[in-house]
This record gives sequence, structure tokens and C-alpha cells, in this order.
Amino acid sequence: MDASVRIASVVSVALLCAGTRGEQHSPDLRRVGVERAALNALPQSEGSPVLAELLAGTAVRVVERRDGFARVAVDGWIDEAALAELEESPPESPTPEAKPPKREPPAPVHDLALAHHVGVRAEVRTRGAVRELALSLELLTLQGAPVIVDGARHAGRIRVFEQRRIAGGRARGAELVARAVTFEAGRASIEVALGDLGEVPPRMVLVSATAELAPQRAVHGAATDVEIPAR
Repeated sequence: MDASVRIASVVSVALLCAGTRGEQHSPDLRRVGVERAALNALPQSEGSPVLAELLAGTAVRVVERRDGFARVAVDGWIDEAALAELEESPPESPTPEAKPPKREPPAPVHDLALAHHVGVRAEVRTRGAVRELALSLELLTLQGAPVIVDGARHAGRIRVFEQRRIAGGRARGAELVARAVTFEAGRASIEVALGDLGEVPPRMVLVSATAELAPQRAVHGAATDVEIPAR
């Protein structure tokens, strides 16, 4: 269908004349008085898409006025064969969120001088009738890369404390267990039976670890908020 709404002036005038007779007269019925007028999508001249052009004399009904513009509906009759379906824009498919790039684990280093702290991983395991706290210790650099030196052996120690929740944070409670461990090639592991943490194990513990790398050098680490689930 042509974008211009072309309604013959003589028909528009006839409609206006018919509208002035009897009860069919409407004060909202107007006509385009200039040579032609743009039909805008928005009540503004700048930046508004132009939907069509109305010829002089086109009959319109004013349905709203805003900011010096009038929202109108063209009033008249056209051949039904001239109508076409209004195609709806397909809904825009949501843009998939970009997945963060997969981070590769840092490559291990082989220099004990780069060891910065001890990484501590803790989990509660059940082995037969015994529940235990399994600890994995690893020497790490400042950036979190593992420090692996084949043949290296170092003494270490773990300490398990009760951890308490207080207003505004947490507090370290009584020491429950202290054990010696040996780091081999930068790693160590140890299991502590939950029964060794007390007749009724606490619900939360803190595990600290130390590795003695030289007579005058030690590195430390800790795992906080280690939850001990109830049976």
C-alpha cells in the first residue's frame, strides 16, 4: 500500500458537509488545511518517523492534543481491497550472555624461593564407621601457582581450632588438634578423626598450616569456615 494516504478532497469535503447536518456533527472532526501534512509517529518534528502524508482536505478526527501536536485518526472510507495486513515485527531474540573465558590453572613452578603460602583444602569424609576431616596441603606462589620440587621434603604442622561466629565476624576458639606433617615435593595430606575434635565436634572449625622451608623461613596458610555437618 502506498505510504501516502490519498483521500480525494471532494470526498473529504462531502464528509465534512454531511457531518454538519443533524446529530452526526462532531466537534473533533477537522480537515488538513495545508497543501499536505506529515503524519508522524511521535508528537515531535525532529527525530520522529514519518508514517504517511495527508493531502489537503483529508478529514481527520482529533483524539488527543499534546505539545502543539494533535493525534488524529483519518476519517473516511476506502475500498477494502486496498487494505493489507499490518506485519508485526518478529520478537527480538535475547542476546546470549557471553560466557567468561575458561581460565586454565596456573602452571607449576619448580623454585622453593617462590613459595608464598600454604593452600589448605578441607572436607569431611566417611570411611566405614569413622568420620574424618581430610586435609590437603600445597605450597603455592603469590599468584596461586603450585610449587613442585621433586625430592624436596619439609616438616610442617597443622592446627585445628574451633571457630565461633560473633557479631560482625568470626573468632578463633580453643585449639582442638595439633599434628605434624611432612611436605613431599611441595604437598602433604593428613586425616583427623572427628572424634579427636571432641565428644561433640564443633559445627565450624579453622585449620591453619605451616611449612618449614629453611631454618629461618616458614610459610603459612589457613582454611576458614570449614563446616562439620551433623550426622
